[in-house]
Amino acid sequence: NPTAVLMTGDAVGHRSCQFPVTDPVAEGVRLVTMGSRLMSEGWPSVATTLHPMQPMANPGEAVTVVDTPLGNDDFVPNYYLDPVSDGALGFPLDYLQRVAAGLQPPLSADQSYGFVRGGGVRYNISARVAVLAINTIVYSVEHKFWTVEQPADPFGQFAWLKQQLEQLEKNQMRVIITGHVPPAIGAKEFKMEWIPAYADAFIGLVAAHADTVSLMLFAHTHQNMVLAFPPLAGGKKGPPTLISAAVSPVYMNNPTWRALELDSTGALLNYRVHAANLSATSATVAPVWKPLFDARSRYAPQDVTTSDGIRKFAVELKDNDELFSRYMSDRVSGGGGPQGVVKADAATRAKQSCLISDAFNQTAFDACVTRGGTTAA
Repeated sequence: NPTAVLMTGDAVGHRSCQFPVTDPVAEGVRLVTMGSRLMSEGWPSVATTLHPMQPMANPGEAVTVVDTPLGNDDFVPNYYLDPVSDGALGFPLDYLQRVAAGLQPPLSADQSYGFVRGGGVRYNISARVAVLAINTIVYSVEHKFWTVEQPADPFGQFAWLKQQLEQLEKNQMRVIITGHVPPAIGAKEFKMEWIPAYADAFIGLVAAHADTVSLMLFAHTHQNMVLAFPPLAGGKKGPPTLISAAVSPVYMNNPTWRALELDSTGALLNYRVHAANLSATSATVAPVWKPLFDARSRYAPQDVTTSDGIRKFAVELKDNDELFSRYMSDRVSGGGGPQGVVKADAATRAKQSCLISDAFNQTAFDACVTRGGTTAA
């Protein structure tokens, strides 16, 4: 009986809208909205998407479907989103209007107003916790600004995020931020996934409201990963970040979904990964979903539910072959992809530890690698 169901983008299979179809845009809309509908049908008690300014009347008695963090493949062509306004919301974008019209349950008027103009969407999943779903495609290094110079604040989303965080902080609510592309170093080429100026602006906003933001959730990499927030002054603690692997096995991961256990403030207590072992399937044997691991048991005595714990986990992983191999296998949910069988030499362990402890800034990551990996705080 979950409080919320979160879809973190790429409902459209990679490149499926690039294949010859009569109308690629219509196919993209069909696939995105079909994912939304299937999630809603899976939970008969699904809540009508909540008005951004009102708390749930009966927390825990209904399910909120958070389905607006679109992925790069949800756009046609891949990563395409244009035109982009600067500093404020502009005109509605046709593709997003068509997607919004098919989301189930439907967005409220206020939620739809921001979403169809490229901006963020707020969901109150309890009386004390809100989810801010942001559009990350416009920040990606793969996104092209076709009709404008690179804006300082695409769609005014940073201004919106600041306003939301200030209001929620004033109301003594806590926040979970989610999107598709993480503002971090990529696991394949070890380069930033976001344009650095945007990543720095975002991390600065979260740091300024570290007491309000409990957790960040992203996707895109097709791997289960944990990231520590950069150290903050004054004893403040930044939120942990989880990156989720995919239902699709396109990059050799086993199909995956996860269940998060949160306290009443949205703080992470544990997470459980469920997977289907594709090596046990065939044309006549369907995949079977089974619990794969829960983080607290899997990594004990290490704690991967806080940024401090994740940073200590990175230090231990660097010098512990068994822990390193376990984490790398877990990243692909026990699949046979290259990340699950990577050689655990000292240089590789050092780089992977930095991907956990220093992922939000290229300079910090490179310096960590040069030092030979994560060091104790």
